[in-house]
Amino acid sequence: MFFGKQIPVKECMEDKFLEEIEKLDFENDPESQRLYINNWVENTTHGEITDLLIPGSITKNTKLAIANAAYFKGTWQSKFKPEETKKEIFYVSNERQEFVDMMHVEGTFNHAANEKLGCHILELPYGLLLARFTSSPNILCGAITRAIFSRPVDMKTVLGRGMGKLFENSANFSGFSKKV
Repeated sequence: MFFGKQIPVKECMEDKFLEEIEKLDFENDPESQRLYINNWVENTTHGEITDLLIPGSITKNTKLAIANAAYFKGTWQSKFKPEETKKEIFYVSNERQEFVDMMHVEGTFNHAANEKLGCHILELPYGLLLARFTSSPNILCGAITRAIFSRPVDMKTVLGRGMGKLFENSANFSGFSKKV
């Protein structure tokens, strides 16, 4: 977890996550902090993920960035064709766009819109027991950004710890800090 240095982190958070909390200067140097987080991800994934956060994703208004690295090698139920992955416009914000690798597949998928978070959530199944959930602010088309997964994770354990609740309307981050 990367907190803005101006955000007071509650003592109980520091006790529980001491080695997993870093204070960064988002306010005065957001781009360097974005590169720092990307470097952490790149080192953690042994170079498999190099640019988790795209330019502009960390701003002077960022208070908290949560990053994690997990690998998963599986087979999509509805397979993406590598030859159909191509550079397309990705909307970083209403004012800014980037060209990124986008994957395409036709099929019927579970989908939800979360008005409070202002995003859409799409479920992309792997086999029978696992799925990738991806979110996007106001989906403009059916394409999603290309992602690489390469380490086994017991998703039942992760979700059983309440990680799925982070994406619910009732998500409450006030336990981290009074200002988040």
